[in-house]
Amino acid sequence: MITVKLVELGSAIQEYCLEDSSCVGDLLDAAGKTFVQGSVTRNNTAINKGATLYNNDRIFLGRATKGNVPFEVNFMRLGSSSVNLPAEDGYTIKRTLEQLGAEDRNKFYRPDGSVVYEFRVSGSGRPVDENYVLRHPIDSDSIRVICAERVKGN
Repeated sequence: MITVKLVELGSAIQEYCLEDSSCVGDLLDAAGKTFVQGSVTRNNTAINKGATLYNNDRIFLGRATKGNVPFEVNFMRLGSSSVNLPAEDGYTIKRTLEQLGAEDRNKFYRPDGSVVYEFRVSGSGRPVDENYVLRHPIDSDSIRVICAERVKGN
């Protein structure tokens, strides 16, 4: 068995377990997606429906153009599960969170629209606000954002 992530902007990243000899077509069938030539990429390179998949592959649905190379943002909340969302270079934390459904998005915002958490982006160590601009990481394809509940004094 192999594990493959399907990344589609505007949707949460989905993870699929497939047979070892699976191809892109098998992944798309499992996801209920239709193959469109030139719109499926791996490592910013277009691949065809018969391309073999490998363990831990990240397959991106959508044309790969400059500035349209996705990466994953992992929002970690202490005492809660984490959520992985796709982002592009230049997305803000707020823009990335807007991809969540209303129920999940409300976990990050109070009824008055103010932010519940302070955010710390991996590697920065300092708190940032929801308008912090995310940049494609240099040495990986993901960014971790630690969400700590705002309390007086932090």
